[in-house]
Amino acid sequence: MADKVGAQKAGTAVPEGAGHAKVFPPLDPGTFAPQLIWLALTFGLLYLALKRVVLPSLTLRRRSSPSQKKPRKVPSSRHLRQSS
Repeated sequence: MADKVGAQKAGTAVPEGAGHAKVFPPLDPGTFAPQLIWLALTFGLLYLALKRVVLPSLTLRRRSSPSQKKPRKVPSSRHLRQSS
């Protein structure tokens, strides 16, 4: 009895008859199919957006950058030993 009174004062008591839902909604087997459809649709649209908009603009920006020069050929260690 003392526990019930203390719980009611603290505001943590669960009213009788009010329990939890039977199944957590995202894990409800009845909603698996719509969730999988939305997942596929979302990732498909994200893939298309990246493929057609983001990635081409990145490659164009990289090619036209003035700081991108041809890489200089570095002599190998074998050439360095021969010239010494």
